[in-house]
Amino acid sequence: MLYSTDKKKIIYVGETANLKDRMKDLGRTYNHTLRRSIGQEIIGKKVTNKDKYTDEEEKRINEYFQKNIKLSFIIIPFGRKELEEQIIKNYNPIYNKPKKR
Repeated sequence: MLYSTDKKKIIYVGETANLKDRMKDLGRTYNHTLRRSIGQEIIGKKVTNKDKYTDEEEKRINEYFQKNIKLSFIIIPFGRKELEEQIIKNYNPIYNKPKKR
């Protein structure tokens, strides 16, 4: 889970089998829609997974993450997807978009 330090609110929930790789993805704008969404709010410019922000814009996004967003996680051996869905349902994080099923 990622939460906003200023609003004290869960902003994103995601499950993964590999936390290290997931954190790498969050650090790359072209890999993660959450980062692109936050970048759009901070920079005021929308990019797709084929576009890039400038190095200076990426630096601003990194600084925002470092100052305003905290990570919380728990390790569970099974049922990750079900837990993720339940947390999203209960807390309605602003950056989790409804999934098509």
